[in-house]
Formats: sequence, C-alpha cells, structure tokens
Amino acid sequence: MNEPAVFNHVDGTMPATNMHLTENYQLVFHGEIHNVYGQLNHKTTYEALLDRDNFQRRPFVLTRAIFTGSQQYGPMWTGDNQAEFDELRSSINSILSLGVAGIVYSGSDIPGFFGEPTPQLATNFYQLGVFFPFMRAHSHIENVAKREPYFYDESIQPLIKQALSLRYDLAHYIYWLFYLSSIHGTPLMRPMW
Repeated sequence: MNEPAVFNHVDGTMPATNMHLTENYQLVFHGEIHNVYGQLNHKTTYEALLDRDNFQRRPFVLTRAIFTGSQQYGPMWTGDNQAEFDELRSSINSILSLGVAGIVYSGSDIPGFFGEPTPQLATNFYQLGVFFPFMRAHSHIENVAKREPYFYDESIQPLIKQALSLRYDLAHYIYWLFYLSSIHGTPLMRPMW
C-alpha cells in the first residue's frame, strides 16, 4: 500500500495537519507531501531490490500511492474499490486517465475489493479485466465471496475461464504493447480517440 495508513483516523491516513521535517529542516504539512511519501517509498523499494539483485533482475513493486514520475518504478492499482457496477464503469475511466497521464501499467481490483459481487458483476469484471494492463483478482480478507474463479458458481466458471483464456491468447500482443510503451510512452489501454 506504501502510504501512511492510520486506520483509526477519520480519513484512514495520517492527518493532513501533521508536520514533517524535510532534509533542509523545514516543516511541511503532511497534506502537501502525502503522495510524494508514497512515491518515495515505491522508489526506495524498487532501488533496494535492484541493488539486492546486482541489477540483474527487474523488480515488480506494485503501488497505489503515486506522484509525478511514479511510472518508472512499477505498476499501480486504482485502490480499494467496491464490488458494484458503478466501480466497474469507473475503472475504465481511471485506467484510461492514468494511461494518458503516463501511468501505463495499472489495473483495478477484480471484481471489487469490498463487498460481495453478483455472479453477473464478477463475470463482467473478469471480462473487462483481461484488457487492463495489470490484472488481478483481489479482495478484503473479511469478504465472504472469494475472488478466485473456482469459487464461483459453476454456471459462470466457463465464462470466466473464456475471459482468462483470451488474456493468455493476448499475452504476446500485450508484451508488444509494453515494448511500444517503453519506446514511445503510449498507454497500453487507451481511448478510441
């Protein structure tokens, strides 16, 4: 998560009025540097893993706290979403917007982090998720419905399997899009215009 979470605070994070001391001994409000904090955590982890492996392996460090330049350290996900059709629709806008802004490797929790998805929503989330640059099934530990395809009703398992098979069929194309993105900066998932 790489952000200063404070779960017993009303905002779920460090209060914006908390003060931080910079390396130049200046005080700044947390609200001014919240996203920078997350990015520096992401960057430091990425660089430490590179160093640990003698620069022989590219680390995979997932984040949800981003700032300008975060794309150079790894993928991000859109945060803890709800298992609702509105969240399915908004995930498209979020990933397209992030791509146009330079964060090309992103995705959304399938089929929603909080809540219990209907069979239709779960199916639709998987069917859409195969086109996200970053795809994963993920949920809160207290959810009753698990997110793995084999936990769903047998009536929708073939539909989810078909969607996942399409993702595997597209693997070489997706890698090609990643290559083009590394050269030209183009988003993997982009608006029709």
